[in-house]
Amino acid sequence: MEKMETIELSIVDILRTLIKRWWIIAISTVLCAVVLFLYSVFAVTPLYGLQIQFYVAPEFGNAQATTAVTAYQTYTYAKEAILTYMTLLENDEFFDLLEENIEGKCRVNYTSSGLDSMISYKAVEDTDLFNATIVSAYPGDAYTVATVLAELAPDRIHEIKGFDALKVTDKPKFERVARVNNNVSRNTFIGAIVGALFSTLTIIVLKMFDVRIGDESDLMKVYDAPILGVIPNFEEIIKDNKRSAMYGYGGKVGENSKK
Repeated sequence: MEKMETIELSIVDILRTLIKRWWIIAISTVLCAVVLFLYSVFAVTPLYGLQIQFYVAPEFGNAQATTAVTAYQTYTYAKEAILTYMTLLENDEFFDLLEENIEGKCRVNYTSSGLDSMISYKAVEDTDLFNATIVSAYPGDAYTVATVLAELAPDRIHEIKGFDALKVTDKPKFERVARVNNNVSRNTFIGAIVGALFSTLTIIVLKMFDVRIGDESDLMKVYDAPILGVIPNFEEIIKDNKRSAMYGYGGKVGENSKK
């Protein structure tokens, strides 16, 4: 007879097994949720971010600007201008200027390369707006850098371009500084889901490779032969008798009922 390696499981078998092992799933769920919660609170370095918004406002006060605008449609011109402005605000010269103006105002003495990693720009789709996001380990530093950036960027663009104006439409406010790299509630929920899924899959896989015969249904799956008899579970019978005696449905266990 070939050695049985796995047992085919029906959905009912899987549900019964999971219900029987519910406590394993519960412990795994709680444990993983607690681990992710503690990791999020104590192990992750918090980062705080603040966003400001700029608006590209073309100035048509000279022939050069007029020629540039008439050569492109308004949308195309604004799109190209935004990409140009973001590039100008990301070069080393501007970061050096920003470094000079924030010196002594922050908890950390940021270099131009450090500011480069703190600041990112993103165009708002189908508009003549773009956002600048400033991220720092200190909320006060994020606000300070954002404030100085909002002051220097318009002058810098006007100095280089000569026409076109860059305006701040969404000025930085300290109360809008928020944590950006960590969501404790979300991470805890993810930990609970991972724990529940991992324990559930583990229980199912172990059940599939458990070739021990549990009851007569397992015998029917393995052997094509009728079942002549089943050895009863005497522990369960004793428990049932005790339960019956307790509620007056029968005599004491081990004693014959008196007539």
